[in-house]
Amino acid sequence: MRITEIFTNADNVWYCGEFVNRNVPYSFEGKVFEQPSNYGIKGGHVSKLWVKNIINDRVVFSYDRGLDVGTEDMIESGMIAELIYILTNYATTGHMYKVGDRVKIVADPPKGSGFTIYQGDPHDVEMGKWLDTIMTIKEVHQNCYIMREDRGKWAWTPSLIDSLVSK
Repeated sequence: MRITEIFTNADNVWYCGEFVNRNVPYSFEGKVFEQPSNYGIKGGHVSKLWVKNIINDRVVFSYDRGLDVGTEDMIESGMIAELIYILTNYATTGHMYKVGDRVKIVADPPKGSGFTIYQGDPHDVEMGKWLDTIMTIKEVHQNCYIMREDRGKWAWTPSLIDSLVSK
Protein backbone atom coordinates (compact mmCIF):
# COMPACT_ATOMS: atom_id res chain seq x y z
CA MET A 1 0.00 0.00 0.00
CA ARG A 2 1.16 3.49 -0.78
CA ILE A 3 -0.09 6.71 0.77
CA THR A 4 0.33 9.36 -1.93
CA GLU A 5 -1.19 12.47 -0.33
CA ILE A 6 -2.01 13.68 3.17
CA PHE A 7 -4.25 16.70 3.85
CA THR A 8 -4.60 18.07 7.36
CA ASN A 9 -7.58 19.97 8.79
CA ALA A 10 -8.05 21.23 12.34
CA ASP A 11 -9.00 17.89 13.91
CA ASN A 12 -8.62 15.27 11.19
CA VAL A 13 -6.45 14.10 8.33
CA TRP A 14 -7.35 12.92 4.83
CA TYR A 15 -5.20 10.14 3.38
CA CYS A 16 -5.15 9.28 -0.32
CA GLY A 17 -3.31 6.40 -1.87
CA GLU A 18 -3.22 3.18 -3.83
CA PHE A 19 -2.87 -0.53 -3.19
CA VAL A 20 -3.13 -3.80 -5.09
CA ASN A 21 -5.30 -6.71 -3.98
CA ARG A 22 -5.33 -9.98 -5.95
CA ASN A 23 -3.59 -8.23 -8.87
CA VAL A 24 -6.30 -5.53 -9.05
CA PRO A 25 -5.21 -1.92 -8.41
CA TYR A 26 -7.37 0.26 -6.14
CA SER A 27 -7.28 3.90 -5.07
CA PHE A 28 -8.60 5.18 -1.76
CA GLU A 29 -9.42 8.32 0.19
CA GLY A 30 -10.02 8.24 3.91
CA LYS A 31 -10.81 10.80 6.61
CA VAL A 32 -9.11 9.72 9.83
CA PHE A 33 -9.23 11.19 13.33
CA GLU A 34 -6.48 10.83 15.96
CA GLN A 35 -9.14 9.74 18.46
CA PRO A 36 -12.04 7.31 17.94
CA SER A 37 -15.24 9.01 16.79
CA ASN A 38 -18.95 8.19 17.03
CA TYR A 39 -18.97 8.82 13.27
CA GLY A 40 -16.11 6.40 12.65
CA ILE A 41 -16.43 2.95 11.16
CA LYS A 42 -17.39 0.76 14.14
CA GLY A 43 -16.78 3.80 16.39
CA GLY A 44 -13.15 3.98 15.30
CA HIS A 45 -10.80 6.54 13.81
CA VAL A 46 -11.86 6.28 10.13
CA SER A 47 -15.05 8.29 9.55
CA LYS A 48 -15.07 8.40 5.75
CA LEU A 49 -13.56 5.94 3.30
CA TRP A 50 -13.91 5.49 -0.46
CA VAL A 51 -12.22 2.64 -2.33
CA LYS A 52 -12.31 2.48 -6.12
CA ASN A 53 -11.21 -0.21 -8.58
CA ILE A 54 -8.80 1.67 -10.87
CA ILE A 55 -9.33 -0.65 -13.86
CA ASN A 56 -13.12 -0.27 -14.19
CA ASP A 57 -13.43 3.01 -12.23
CA ARG A 58 -16.06 1.41 -9.95
CA VAL A 59 -16.46 2.31 -6.27
CA VAL A 60 -16.33 -0.97 -4.33
CA PHE A 61 -16.63 0.53 -0.84
CA SER A 62 -17.98 3.81 0.47
CA TYR A 63 -18.54 4.87 4.07
CA ASP A 64 -19.55 8.43 4.94
CA ARG A 65 -20.70 8.33 8.58
CA GLY A 66 -22.55 5.20 7.49
CA LEU A 67 -22.16 2.40 4.97
CA ASP A 68 -23.11 3.54 1.44
CA VAL A 69 -21.48 0.93 -0.82
CA GLY A 70 -20.22 -2.49 0.28
CA THR A 71 -21.10 -4.81 3.14
CA GLU A 72 -20.48 -5.05 6.88
CA ASP A 73 -18.44 -8.20 6.20
CA MET A 74 -15.93 -6.07 4.25
CA ILE A 75 -15.30 -4.05 7.43
CA GLU A 76 -14.57 -7.20 9.44
CA SER A 77 -12.10 -8.93 7.12
CA GLY A 78 -10.28 -8.63 3.80
CA MET A 79 -8.80 -5.63 2.04
CA ILE A 80 -11.14 -3.02 3.57
CA ALA A 81 -10.45 -4.25 7.11
CA GLU A 82 -6.71 -4.15 6.38
CA LEU A 83 -6.98 -0.62 4.97
CA ILE A 84 -8.90 0.59 8.05
CA TYR A 85 -6.28 -1.00 10.32
CA ILE A 86 -3.37 0.60 8.42
CA LEU A 87 -4.98 4.07 8.25
CA THR A 88 -5.74 3.94 11.98
CA ASN A 89 -2.17 2.92 12.78
CA TYR A 90 -0.76 5.63 10.52
CA ALA A 91 -2.96 8.34 12.05
CA THR A 92 -2.20 7.35 15.65
CA THR A 93 1.47 6.28 15.43
CA GLY A 94 2.82 7.53 12.11
CA HIS A 95 3.42 3.92 11.01
CA MET A 96 1.31 1.52 8.96
CA TYR A 97 2.06 -1.57 11.05
CA LYS A 98 2.70 -2.43 14.73
CA VAL A 99 5.04 -4.72 16.63
CA GLY A 100 3.71 -8.26 16.39
CA ASP A 101 1.94 -7.78 13.04
CA ARG A 102 2.58 -10.58 10.54
CA VAL A 103 3.21 -9.16 7.07
CA LYS A 104 3.90 -10.54 3.62
CA ILE A 105 7.11 -9.31 2.03
CA VAL A 106 6.85 -8.42 -1.67
CA ALA A 107 7.96 -11.02 -4.22
CA ASP A 108 9.29 -8.38 -6.61
CA PRO A 109 10.56 -5.15 -5.02
CA PRO A 110 9.11 -2.04 -6.71
CA LYS A 111 11.38 0.34 -8.57
CA GLY A 112 12.52 3.10 -6.27
CA SER A 113 12.25 0.91 -3.16
CA GLY A 114 16.01 0.95 -2.72
CA PHE A 115 16.17 -2.85 -2.96
CA THR A 116 18.34 -4.30 -5.71
CA ILE A 117 20.13 -7.61 -5.72
CA TYR A 118 23.57 -7.04 -7.21
CA GLN A 119 25.26 -9.98 -8.91
CA GLY A 120 27.60 -11.66 -6.48
CA ASP A 121 26.86 -9.46 -3.45
CA PRO A 122 26.21 -12.03 -0.68
CA HIS A 123 24.43 -9.48 1.54
CA ASP A 124 21.79 -8.66 -1.09
CA VAL A 125 21.29 -12.32 -1.97
CA GLU A 126 20.85 -13.14 1.72
CA MET A 127 18.20 -10.43 2.16
CA GLY A 128 16.59 -11.52 -1.11
CA LYS A 129 15.80 -14.96 0.24
CA TRP A 130 13.17 -13.31 2.49
CA LEU A 131 11.21 -11.96 -0.50
CA ASP A 132 7.73 -13.47 -0.92
CA THR A 133 7.65 -14.75 2.68
CA ILE A 134 5.62 -13.93 5.77
CA MET A 135 7.49 -12.18 8.58
CA THR A 136 6.68 -10.81 12.04
CA ILE A 137 7.48 -7.20 12.96
CA LYS A 138 9.88 -7.12 15.91
CA GLU A 139 10.58 -3.36 16.04
CA VAL A 140 9.18 -0.23 14.43
CA HIS A 141 11.65 2.53 13.54
CA GLN A 142 11.04 5.90 11.93
CA ASN A 143 11.47 4.74 8.31
CA CYS A 144 11.61 0.97 8.53
CA TYR A 145 10.60 -2.24 10.27
CA ILE A 146 12.83 -4.86 11.88
CA MET A 147 11.65 -8.46 11.52
CA ARG A 148 11.84 -11.37 13.94
CA GLU A 149 12.54 -14.10 11.37
CA ASP A 150 15.75 -12.57 10.00
CA ARG A 151 16.85 -11.83 13.60
CA GLY A 152 16.75 -8.10 12.97
CA LYS A 153 19.54 -8.21 10.41
CA TRP A 154 17.73 -6.16 7.74
CA ALA A 155 15.74 -2.92 7.73
CA TRP A 156 12.50 -3.39 5.77
CA THR A 157 10.97 -0.22 4.32
CA PRO A 158 7.16 0.05 3.87
CA SER A 159 7.55 -0.34 0.09
CA LEU A 160 8.91 -3.86 0.68
CA ILE A 161 5.82 -4.95 2.63
CA ASP A 162 3.03 -6.27 0.44
CA SER A 163 0.21 -6.73 2.94
CA LEU A 164 -0.91 -7.46 6.46
CA VAL A 165 -1.40 -11.20 7.09
CA SER A 166 -2.54 -11.05 10.72
CA LYS A 167 -2.49 -8.75 13.75
